[in-house]
Amino acid sequence: MLAMILAAALVTQEPVQAPAPMWRSRPVPEFPAKALMDGVEAADVRLDCLLTADGRFSDCQIVADTRPDYAFAQEALRAAQKASAAPREENGIAVPGRVRFEIRFRLG
Repeated sequence: MLAMILAAALVTQEPVQAPAPMWRSRPVPEFPAKALMDGVEAADVRLDCLLTADGRFSDCQIVADTRPDYAFAQEALRAAQKASAAPREENGIAVPGRVRFEIRFRLG
C-alpha cells in the first residue's frame, strides 16, 4: 500500500525544469524575409534541445512560437544548429542534457 502511495506521488510531481545554456557562441538567426515584407517587427521562439557532451545542440523541439504564421521557428532551429554552449559536467566529465532557451527576433 505504501509503495502505491509513493508511486502516485512520484507521478504527480512537476517535471524538472530544463536549465538555460551557458553560451560559447550564441544563436544568430536571420529575420524571415516574408515577415520583413509584411511589417512584422518582433517574434519569440522557445526551444528545448539536447546539448551534447561536445557542446552542440541536437534534437531541438519547438516549445513556443509567438508568430507561427511566419518562418521564425525554422530560423531559430537553423541558428541553434550553428550555436554552442558549455555542457553540464558530472565528476569533471561533460555529459549531454536537455536545455531550454528563447530566441528573440527584433527589428531595429
